Parts: sequence; structure tokens; C-alpha cells
Amino acid sequence: MIQVEHVQRLLRPWLGQALLDCTNLCEDAALMLDEFDVMHGDYGALSDALKRLIFRTVHAITRGEMTVFRDKGARARIRMEDFDIMADSLLYLVFRTLVHSAWNCSRLREFALSHDSLSAIRALYVDFEEFQTAEEKALLAYTARTCHPAFRYRAWLKDDEETLQ
Repeated sequence: MIQVEHVQRLLRPWLGQALLDCTNLCEDAALMLDEFDVMHGDYGALSDALKRLIFRTVHAITRGEMTVFRDKGARARIRMEDFDIMADSLLYLVFRTLVHSAWNCSRLREFALSHDSLSAIRALYVDFEEFQTAEEKALLAYTARTCHPAFRYRAWLKDDEETLQ
């Protein structure tokens, strides 16, 4: 079961507690993630649905301004690419619940190859490690480091871990 608190923890740095407190965004996103059919569902469609949900909520609350107040009082404009990052981060809440099987690993690999999803890379690297060769793990680390900003991977991919040279 996907916890509302986990969704809130991922969205709060982007949107601020004030926005989250005056919407049902976290509850709606958690329900969407929890109801996702992990056996047959389309991860890309789930990501798109999450982006739409977050965008529509922010657009409605800010009356189209797309500016939020983060927790330390700073005003921030939410960019379109920020919605992609937020949706992708939420996908990891589903990925980490998957049964560790070759079939799920294969589905994640397919998704990672066809979408710009750091969460899929993270799940393969961290949660499905037993299905990766050393070369595959190095390629996953390399891809994370070269295609995504450090703030997105530094909590789970340490600087001293091997990458392709």
C-alpha cells in the first residue's frame, strides 16, 4: 500500500506544505499509485496521469501563475520539466513494491530504455540488484550520473560506486 505520507515527502520540497495542505493532491496521487495494476499496467501512462494530476492541481490552486511558496518562504515558479521529475519520483513508490522477479526486472528495463525515468534506473540499481551484472550496474550508475542532476540520485548512488569510464 502506498502511504500518503510518502507522497507528501516527495512533493513537499517542490510544492511546499501550504499548497499540499489545501489540496487532496497527496491523497489522490497515493490512490492512483495504489490502484495501479503492477502486473499489466503501463508505467508510462501512470507517469502521464500523475503529471496531469499534479499540473492541474498546481494550475488550479495558483490560478495559472504556477508559483508556489516553499516551506522556507521562498517563492518558486514550477516549470514544466519539474512536473516530469515529480511524476517520475512518485513512480518509485510503485517500483519499490514490485516482487523481485526476472519478469518485473525485464518490465523495468524495458521502461527504463523507452522513457527518461531515473526512478526505473534506481529500482534496477537498488531493488533489482540481484538481476544485474557488474557491467549493467556500472551502466545504470553512469546513465544516472550523466543524464540527471545530482540532487536526484545522491541519496542512493554514492560517489565511490563504480561507473563506466
